[in-house]
Amino acid sequence: MALLTASAVRERITPGSTPLDNSGRFVDAWVERTVGEFADAFAAWAGYYPQPTTTAETLSVTRWADRVLLAWRKVTSVTSVVVDGTTLAAGDYHLEHPQAIVRDSALFDPDEAIVVTYVHGIADGAAPEYVKRACALYVEKVANAERGGSTADPRSTGDVTYYVMPDPSAGRPTGWREVDRLLVMARGQSATVLA
Repeated sequence: MALLTASAVRERITPGSTPLDNSGRFVDAWVERTVGEFADAFAAWAGYYPQPTTTAETLSVTRWADRVLLAWRKVTSVTSVVVDGTTLAAGDYHLEHPQAIVRDSALFDPDEAIVVTYVHGIADGAAPEYVKRACALYVEKVANAERGGSTADPRSTGDVTYYVMPDPSAGRPTGWREVDRLLVMARGQSATVLA
């Protein structure tokens, strides 16, 4: 499920700003695609998705090991663990917080292909309000950029005006100040707050 539906985004658009019309350029499919872009940007910035996301990850080990580490944090469930084409029984492994699969029945062999399918991210509907607000602001900013051609917030220093570009290392994952301020808050949250 998406972080926000198109109608939820429309309800959250800043009062007094240009609304997103549903009959022309900004139809529901556009809004939903842009919400997906925000979720990907959020995940790249914060290290986890703002909604449940299913991933099938192919892994390997370099030496015999009883565990593999998954790429994503906030794993909520494991759908399957397949080793060299054979699906392991649920009792043959367990999830070790926050992102490791531990094999209980044997060791992982360096010659084996390991595919883990799992769900990760913030639980459905559990994203904090400021993450949802950041998502709606992001959609609004992208829509405004498409309307007027500007891609980021302008800043002025003296006689010079320049556009702030995205720079994750400087705390600006999107280049839009209001969105970035909210994303910086999300990145700093612990696993217990957003679990």
